[in-house]
Amino acid sequence: MNRPFDLISSAFANQGRADFTPCAQCPTDEAVAGFLDHALSATETRAIEDHSLECAATHQLITSLADLGASAPATAKPGLRIRARLAERGIALLNAIDLTVRGLTAEPALGAIRGDGASETTSELVRISGPGAGLDEIELQAQADGTVRFVVSGDMSAATSKPGAASSESPRTSVVLEVDGMLREKRPYSGGRVTFAPLAGGDCRITVLRRPPGGPTVEISEARIELCA
Repeated sequence: MNRPFDLISSAFANQGRADFTPCAQCPTDEAVAGFLDHALSATETRAIEDHSLECAATHQLITSLADLGASAPATAKPGLRIRARLAERGIALLNAIDLTVRGLTAEPALGAIRGDGASETTSELVRISGPGAGLDEIELQAQADGTVRFVVSGDMSAATSKPGAASSESPRTSVVLEVDGMLREKRPYSGGRVTFAPLAGGDCRITVLRRPPGGPTVEISEARIELCA
């Protein structure tokens, strides 16, 4: 995500100047924002680094922007927490009132959705709206042996789009499943349905990771699923 350009204006003010007059070799505002967000290719990054060593104005601009960015609060990634119990006849949601349930194989009692203490409803398949940013839907599928299988899908167009980037420079995206703090599976991800191997329970964490060319891996979405017996 590109850094807002009003932040660049703030950097100009910090330097005691109302504007910035670039030379012919100075990077554009978009390139500076991409540099600070680690969204450029390795070649583009090196070009800006080399130029900043020779151009005092560009060096001051990047330094001031980096200082502003370090003091600004980080944007929280979308997140979701699901608590479920493995029951004899399927899956029982323990925090249904906090979730947007998109589908069940069995119609739940109204009290179960309201969370008012009505009898617990179980289902062999539960579809829940995810937090977005690539995790738009999460399925919990009860298996005959008492385990649960997760299936995730989502729209990655907004999460991975980078205007002006060539297809060869698109970010690499993956979806990861951790169980009790340990890596279980990691798959390439484009938003299509990904099915993980069945689990018997545990504290599960599903994340969508994006790595721009030449930049660090960034976690853009998270869902935690607590499965108890």
